[in-house]
Amino acid sequence: QRRQALLDYERGKFSASGPSTRESAWNTWCAFHLRMFGDSALVPVLPLCPGKVAGVLAMFKLGKYRSVENYCTVAAQKHILAGYRMDEQLELELKFGKRSVARGLGPGEQPAEIPVDRLMEVDIPDAPADRNMPLGFINEAVVSSFFLLREIEASLMLTKSVHFNSRGSTITIWLPASKNDPRALTCQRTWGCVCTGVPCPRSCPFHAGLAQRSLLMEHFGKDLSELRDMPFFPTVAGATVHKVKFVDMTEEIAAQLKLPLRTPADDRAFGGHVWRVSGVKWLVRLGIDSA
Repeated sequence: QRRQALLDYERGKFSASGPSTRESAWNTWCAFHLRMFGDSALVPVLPLCPGKVAGVLAMFKLGKYRSVENYCTVAAQKHILAGYRMDEQLELELKFGKRSVARGLGPGEQPAEIPVDRLMEVDIPDAPADRNMPLGFINEAVVSSFFLLREIEASLMLTKSVHFNSRGSTITIWLPASKNDPRALTCQRTWGCVCTGVPCPRSCPFHAGLAQRSLLMEHFGKDLSELRDMPFFPTVAGATVHKVKFVDMTEEIAAQLKLPLRTPADDRAFGGHVWRVSGVKWLVRLGIDSA
C-alpha cells in the first residue's frame, strides 16, 4: 500500500500526457545540443552552463521556435534533478536566451485550412507501409476537427480517455484543461452522431471514433482492455506519432486536394494546428458554436 501510495503521488504531479510531453521537449533539447556541440561524450548535455544554453537556444532561434519556454523549463528541471545547482549566471542566460529566440519573429502565421467536408475525396490507407506513420489518419483528422485538437493533443490522447455511448450515439473525450495542465486537471467534451443518412466515418466524429477503435483492435489483434494505455491515434507500430510524420501525412492530403503546400512567405502551409484551425472555420460556416 505504501508503494502504491507513492506511485499515485508521482503520477499526480503531471497530467496523463505530461511525461510524454516533457520527454519530447527534452529529446529536442538534446538533439539541438548534439547539432551544436557534436559528440555528447565530449560535451555532455548536463550539467547545463551558460555556454551550452546559448548554443542550444541558438538552434531554437535558427529554427524560429515560438514556444521555447517549455523547453527551457524542462532542461532546468533535468539539471536540478540530476543534482546540479542553478546559479545566477545560468538563470540569466536562460532568461535572456528566451528573449533572443522570440525577438523579431512577429505574429505567427495562421495555418492554412483543409476543407473538412472534402476528406471524402482523399485516398489514404488506414495502415501506411511506413510503420512510423499515423494509423487511421483520416479518423484522426475528423475527430480532431470536431474536438478542435492540436496534433500533440491528438497524438498523446490515450485510448482509455475516449468513451462511447452506443445508445445515445455519442463520443466523449477527456482532454487537458489547459495547454500546460500543471494541476493534472482535465475536462471532457462530447459530440453526438451528425450523420444525416448512412453512417459515414469521414464526416461524423462518433463514427470516426468507432472506426478508429475497431481499427486498433483489428490491427494490433488485441482486446480493447489491452489497448487502454496506447495512444488512440498511434503510429502503425503502436508508438506516439512524431510531429514531422503528422505534417507529412497532412501535406499528402493537401496534395491530393490540390491545395498549395507553401505560404506566400515560402513556409510550410500546414502545421500541427491544421485540424484545429480547419475544424473551427468549418463549424463556424455551418453555424455551430465550437465553444
